[in-house]
Amino acid sequence: MKNVALVTVLHDPSGKILSLFRRLQSEVEALYSNLYITISNETNDELCLALERSHFNIKVIPKKGAAHARREVIQFGLEGDNHYYHYCDFDRLLTWIEKDKTELKEVIGDIPNHDFLVLGRTKEAFDSHPTEWRETENITNKIFSLELGQQMDITAGTCAFSRECSRYIQKYSEAAMTDAEWPMIVHRIAGMKVNERLVNGLAYLKDINGENKEVSDSQKWVNRLKLSYIISETAISTGKALKPLDFHTIDTSVHRETILAFRKGSFIASFGHDRDFGDEENYVQWVSGKVRDFPTGFVMVYESGEAIGQLELQVKEFEAEKIGYINLYYLIPERRGRGYGKVLHDYAMEFFKKHHIGEYHLRVAPDNHQAISFYKRNGMEEMYPEVDGKVIRMRGFIT
Repeated sequence: MKNVALVTVLHDPSGKILSLFRRLQSEVEALYSNLYITISNETNDELCLALERSHFNIKVIPKKGAAHARREVIQFGLEGDNHYYHYCDFDRLLTWIEKDKTELKEVIGDIPNHDFLVLGRTKEAFDSHPTEWRETENITNKIFSLELGQQMDITAGTCAFSRECSRYIQKYSEAAMTDAEWPMIVHRIAGMKVNERLVNGLAYLKDINGENKEVSDSQKWVNRLKLSYIISETAISTGKALKPLDFHTIDTSVHRETILAFRKGSFIASFGHDRDFGDEENYVQWVSGKVRDFPTGFVMVYESGEAIGQLELQVKEFEAEKIGYINLYYLIPERRGRGYGKVLHDYAMEFFKKHHIGEYHLRVAPDNHQAISFYKRNGMEEMYPEVDGKVIRMRGFIT
């Protein structure tokens, strides 16, 4: 369809959808003006080759979860010039074409009439899903609907939106799951209209839409329950006014155990472990010295009296020029993906402005894709790897 691009994601180590894609490839290609897909680096080689030979624009990414893959494909799709985008999990799309291609074609034609269109399931389509899906998704959809003030089914794995909406999503999306986050970004932050259309084509076919690996019945329920909780919490928190944060200069005699825990937490978030943390006392002494030089740069972050984060900001020389340097952005896991990162970033920018700094740097682990994505959304760019490839130096400019 004119001006509507497909953006989709795929993680299929076994290649279970290969034969179905080959059979439906020409029909997929005929439906959209452009096709964008992010593929996990664990996806079946033969399936990857089939996609490379198709009309898809392809980006291979590390397996970092559905939310990461979805954000990557939005950014990828924005490299084109389409006015509207249809996001759909790839297995869902093939199922839809198989079940009711005419309906899908009508939906694509309707997309330009909406800012953001939630594509939900009719009762018949919803009832085709396993019991553990229906029971938990009913709860998720109920919570989202209470927050929006309108009944919707947001857990079907597909939605559509304008290019303007996609830019808001690109800028603000950071949650662990995007099903409720994206429409709430559009509703609460962009102030744009979220509509819904129910369809029959989003039925469940076990061979296509089922689990990629065998798990017990009880584990299936646990997995779906976890998803329901994460998506439901996101529906409540996304785009709501944050509680004000307080920034207090670190006092190592008071904050010693907290800064050690937070700094080790940053190692775990970046590298998956804290084995390379080094000597605790050396770190505490280093912080004490930096506090004397930059009392407003080395700070604890408080929300309602609770320590939820830590910042380490300084000014230093780099290639004979003074730059700002971020040693640490840290938020406790419970506050990540809720907009607090932007508050910390804004504080850092004000710190550098007060020191008359025009350029700032930081270093990040190459596998910390969520952090890299956050930094890029805030205008930073990668420079080059350092420390034998263990980190990437990034830079940004104060505007």
